[in-house]
Order: sequence, then structure tokens, then C-alpha cells
Amino acid sequence: MDLLTGAAIVTAGGILKAPVVEFLKRVSGPAGDEIGLWFRDKIREYRSRNAARVAERAQSMIAAAGADIHEIPPRTLIPILEGASIEDNAELAELWAALLANAATSEEDVIPPILPSILQQLTPFDAHIFARVHALQVELQTRERDVGPEGELPRWGVRRSEIGLVDADSERLESAINTLTALGLIEREPVMRFDNGQIFASDSDELRLSALGRRFLNACTPPSSGDVRAS
Repeated sequence: MDLLTGAAIVTAGGILKAPVVEFLKRVSGPAGDEIGLWFRDKIREYRSRNAARVAERAQSMIAAAGADIHEIPPRTLIPILEGASIEDNAELAELWAALLANAATSEEDVIPPILPSILQQLTPFDAHIFARVHALQVELQTRERDVGPEGELPRWGVRRSEIGLVDADSERLESAINTLTALGLIEREPVMRFDNGQIFASDSDELRLSALGRRFLNACTPPSSGDVRAS
């Protein structure tokens, strides 16, 4: 069964446009039969529309970057389509589109299956806090470069007080930080041990993106011209 045949039920309803069908054929490769069956049998019209919108947006990102498209391993493609199909938040849908676009234009191991798994567990607020920590971290690094070697000692990360939320949101902020930490996207300032066995924890409780967080950020950022995604 060709993908066009497998997706006939949603194509007939105007859910999948012809260019999107062709795009999905190219990225699914030999798994096209399974992807077609997935669209036909496993997801309802609502989910099909979500997945189709994300695929169409990913296609436009790739076109804007002028990048070449290649097949995506099913272990990565299917989780991306699954996650995109249940996403009704516009901001998170944009992340799904960027993830699909990068998976279709990057080396195979650049977008591992764990990344769609992580994205599927984020709420819009979690994603906002993640982006906020990253933006503040970039601002901090830029400021420290401008100060020069005679300025303050380099900071480890971003302080909670700098995130800029009112006190009423402190519990919600803590929950988002815990989620992002549990998913491995951000890390807390480590506890330092002295030689005498005493333990010292910084009062600032600073935060910064982890190596996985930086990889996730790259994967969920639309590809640009000449861009090569790397870990």
C-alpha cells in the first residue's frame, strides 16, 4: 500500500494536501506503508489535521532554509507524528514542526527518539520557562563577555529571581523547574564538598541548560540556510 493510498481517507476530506503527502512519502521511505496505515486507522480526523498542519509547517521551514530532505527512521518519525497529532497549542506545534524539519534535514543520529518523547511531556508553561532560562543565560554570557576579565567572577547560571515571575507563580515555577530538571533539559547549580566533609550549597540556586537541553533547543529551532544540526 502506497502512502497516498494509506492516507486516502484523510486526503479525500482535504486534511492532507498533495504536497504534504509527497513530503511524508519522502521522509518515510520504506516505512510509507506503515505511515499510511497509521494515518488511516490509528488517528481520528482531529489528530490528522494537527499532524498535517505540523507537516505542512515543517515543509515550509525546510523550503525557507533551502535544505535537502532525506528519510527519517521510523523510530523517530512515528513518535514525532504521534506527538504532533495530539498537540493543539500553537507554540508547541511550532516546536513539533521544527523538530520534524530538522529530522528530515539532519544526520540520522542528530534527532534521536528521546527528543519527541521529551517534547510530548512539556506544557506550554514548561516550554516558556525553558526558553526564558535559555534567553537569560545568553544575556548573562553576553554581559560577562562585555565586562571583561576584570569584572565579576563568571556566574554558574541563571537565578530564579531573574526569571521575572510574580510571587503568586512561585509554586507553578517550581513545578516547571522540577519537570525540566527531571527531563534532563536544565541542571541546577551543583552542591560543592569541602575537603573536611562539610557540604555547601549556593544560596542563589542557579539554573542553566544541560547538554541535552542545548541539543533539544537546536532540534526545536527551525533550520536555517547552511545550518547543520549537531549535538
